[in-house]
Amino acid sequence: MDELNINEAQDAISSIIPLMTKAMDTSISRLAVLIDSDNVPYDSISKVLNELEKYGEITLKRAYGDFTIQNSKQGWKKFCTENAINMIQTPQYRKGKNTTDITLTIQAMLMLTSNLYDGFCIVSSDSDFTPLAMVLREYNKKVYIAGNSQTPEALRKACNKFIPLEDSKDNRPTERVNPSLPIDFSEHLCKIFEKSEDGWLPASTLGKKIKDDGLDYRTIHPEIIYRSFNDFIEKNPDIFEYNMRENGNDPSNNKNMYVRLKT
Repeated sequence: MDELNINEAQDAISSIIPLMTKAMDTSISRLAVLIDSDNVPYDSISKVLNELEKYGEITLKRAYGDFTIQNSKQGWKKFCTENAINMIQTPQYRKGKNTTDITLTIQAMLMLTSNLYDGFCIVSSDSDFTPLAMVLREYNKKVYIAGNSQTPEALRKACNKFIPLEDSKDNRPTERVNPSLPIDFSEHLCKIFEKSEDGWLPASTLGKKIKDDGLDYRTIHPEIIYRSFNDFIEKNPDIFEYNMRENGNDPSNNKNMYVRLKT
């Protein structure tokens, strides 16, 4: 082999060694990002992804939700396409039942058993993910929670690190239920639900309090016609959770709607 070929071979080996070293470096954490799109706005995700790059390599990105809901899912498809995020469609098979949380949790447990990931980031403020975060940590996985200022304390304490979605202003929490709602409407909702004992209120009670405060839910989304206040709740699953309960005081035993804020 002449001197020129030897030099070319040495240069080729020198360029390959760093790549091989990086591939064999087990100290680089492999992270899975699981996004609850029913709970967070898409324009807050970029901040989370940038923050996570400090802690490892993001090898999986998935957004879960019912992306057929037009009024609450605008922008998600474009954002996920531009950021190489896999969209996992989770349709509601029954009104009032959110399959997004269940699907995300099941797939997270399957990823845990694969042992392909060193850490998980759950992008949601929903307290229902607290048991999932606890189990992931029990199996020695790093857990990051990215949520808003209303994220329950239990969920914050269940993770290794909490990543706030909003920038703090004067160290005061932002009373904003959902970016699609006007600020004054959000503030009134927060104040109303703060007075509830367990976070749940009868829909009729909530509707009356909103009306008494001089607010009109029918003007929130002018492009949508709401037949009633219950219809407003049903068509905004990114803002509310609800279930139907039997009314023991009602002779006809009709079921009443109970509602709480999506956290």
